[in-house]
Amino acid sequence: MTPLIDPARIATLLRETAEAEIMPRFRQLESHEITEKNPGDLVTVADQAAETFLTKRLADLIPNALIIGEEAHESQPAALAALGNAEWAWIIDPLDEPTTSPMARPGSRSSWPWRIGAKPSWDGYMIR
Repeated sequence: MTPLIDPARIATLLRETAEAEIMPRFRQLESHEITEKNPGDLVTVADQAAETFLTKRLADLIPNALIIGEEAHESQPAALAALGNAEWAWIIDPLDEPTTSPMARPGSRSSWPWRIGAKPSWDGYMIR
């Protein structure tokens, strides 16, 4: 049976993630807190902390859901193979920074598409 997801609860999770892990680091990052996964593809401690925070809360919301985070996927690329068989899946990027200067200015966003069975339920839940 498909669990019902309250969009207000999702919005609350986004706010909690931003308040706990992203906003305290806004314009506060030191150079050692920013790394490059691939040329031009930056990741910050805020990215990693927000993804960890959010993954735990989504797992509490739907315990059997597959959760694939952008940063965790780097160390567990096989997770994408499980996507086709997952009844529920979250694909998250809690801090999607569209610039080459992470968290240097407003405009960051969170991206949270989810899947039920074979097709996405939301194209993406984007909040700026």
